[in-house]
Amino acid sequence: MPKKVIDIFPPTSTKAFKDKLFSLPYKTKKFWSLKKKIIFLFFLALVSVFCLLHFVFSEVRIEIWPETELLDFEEKITADFKKENANDLVLSKTIPAHIIDTGEMITSQSFPSSGKISKESKAYGKIKIFSSYNLPITLTVNTRFQAPEENVLYFRSTKAVTVPAKGTLEIDVVADRPGEEYNIEPATFSVPGLVGSPEYMSVHGKSFSKMAGGFKGEIEKVEKEDLEIAKNILVGKLFSEARESLKNKAGNEFILLDGVTKEEILDASSSVEVGDEVEYFDFKVTVKSQALVFKKIDLENFAKEFILSRAQDGKKIQESSLRINYSSESVNLNIGKIVLKLVSSATIYSDINISSLKESLKGKPLKEAQDILEGQDQVKKVQIISWPPWVKNVPKNGEKIKIKLTIDPALISP
Repeated sequence: MPKKVIDIFPPTSTKAFKDKLFSLPYKTKKFWSLKKKIIFLFFLALVSVFCLLHFVFSEVRIEIWPETELLDFEEKITADFKKENANDLVLSKTIPAHIIDTGEMITSQSFPSSGKISKESKAYGKIKIFSSYNLPITLTVNTRFQAPEENVLYFRSTKAVTVPAKGTLEIDVVADRPGEEYNIEPATFSVPGLVGSPEYMSVHGKSFSKMAGGFKGEIEKVEKEDLEIAKNILVGKLFSEARESLKNKAGNEFILLDGVTKEEILDASSSVEVGDEVEYFDFKVTVKSQALVFKKIDLENFAKEFILSRAQDGKKIQESSLRINYSSESVNLNIGKIVLKLVSSATIYSDINISSLKESLKGKPLKEAQDILEGQDQVKKVQIISWPPWVKNVPKNGEKIKIKLTIDPALISP
């Protein structure tokens, strides 16, 4: 007798289950509805991100290492003041030269005298003679006048004079001996030569200013070597400052070589002469400096043009690889010329037309693009990176194709 088959959910039971499901609370129904929406939105976001990456932000980056070669040369060129522009550098082997100058530079300084001499001098001054005598009094030349000092100090008249009766007369006097002790302050003087005569008490002298000029000892004097030393010091100082000034004027634009400077002494003068008896003297110097210079950019342009003129057509220079050494072989400041020995080297590489290269690669599979690039004679190495990673073709939009040339010194051809 066949067995009776019964559904897992008998009809009555299924209906009861549905009734139970639809009789669930409202909040539980809302939860299941919200969950479905979240899953749908998440799926939609994934699709949107995929589309954005694939169609908007996708790109292919291609890095190319072109064939390279190191070229160097040694050449003599001329920097000429008469060349007005930087045209035809390679053909003429000449670059423009320029003159910079400091203008007049002036300095002065005080210097000590080094010479020594023994010197004696007598003090001098004026004395006014007062006479109360009723007759004129004649005083001969060298008449002594005695100062009221503890040490006897005499001053003598420089010429014969006659003092009026009951009058006054001013005369010049000089000390009896050399020495600083005669530089005395204003004083009253007696006349020793009149002692014992009636005129003695009637005549006296008086000074109203200090006696001066008395000296006995060594003093400084200017030697010839003093003036030469002063001149050399100031000239050396100014020329040193002038060289710094020329360097500052040259700056980074111009090249200033040693030995291309013209230095002139326009004036060198002293406030004294050789033999003058002074402790210090002033010396003044005026100089001017000029220099013949040339522009750094002109030298670099010559080197680049010269290298390219020795290379095959279609070659370019890697700017950062350019190396230049130079030295002056001869200098003629009068005609404004410098002959230079120039040694230079640079890495050159085959130029690649980026625009035409993009056109040839648009829409091609990455593997085919790799083969096309590696098959070109001027290409040494290629690397292609796509973004996002699942992109397998070069974009048809040229703006999404990024091509970079990399010059690697390690790949320089022997």
